[in-house]
Amino acid sequence: MNEIEKISNKVGRDKNEIFKIVEIYSRDSVSFHEFIEDINKNYTKEDKISLLKFMWQTAYADGKLDIDEERLIRRVADLIRIKDIEVLKLKNDTKC
Repeated sequence: MNEIEKISNKVGRDKNEIFKIVEIYSRDSVSFHEFIEDINKNYTKEDKISLLKFMWQTAYADGKLDIDEERLIRRVADLIRIKDIEVLKLKNDTKC
């Protein structure tokens, strides 16, 4: 089971619906503030790790990591209070 399926099961929604929600939110959102606040308030550490793992998998989906993709993931990780050492371990585990 991939990360998007786990998230869809956890929230009780179809994975295509999850993608649509993310698309709408990202199109309409100007700031990460509400998104990050929601994650910090409602996600466990394990949920946050799963989110970052999913982000790394998405970033590597085309076979290469763009510098802007890495910056975004590392910035989100910092905002959701995941230590850099854990972020780098997830990155290394994902690219293998």
